[in-house]
Amino acid sequence: MIAGVLGDVPLIADADTGYGAPLNVVRTVREYERAGVAAIQLEDQAFPKRCGHLPDKELIPAGSSWPSSTPRLRPGPAC
Repeated sequence: MIAGVLGDVPLIADADTGYGAPLNVVRTVREYERAGVAAIQLEDQAFPKRCGHLPDKELIPAGSSWPSSTPRLRPGPAC
């Protein structure tokens, strides 16, 4: 894995929108963590996504995309 060859340099990765529904996002985060990624960036656009500089993109309102039955993500330990 790339994260392993970087030594003490933290790897930051783009996780798109998490690749699906909230449970997919949880799996995405866990897989990136297992791969040794220090941090990820998640987009907040509704499907279908549009380029950020184009009009008519729809953002997911904070706190509204997670059903109460879905596990919440918690920050991991600092590097």
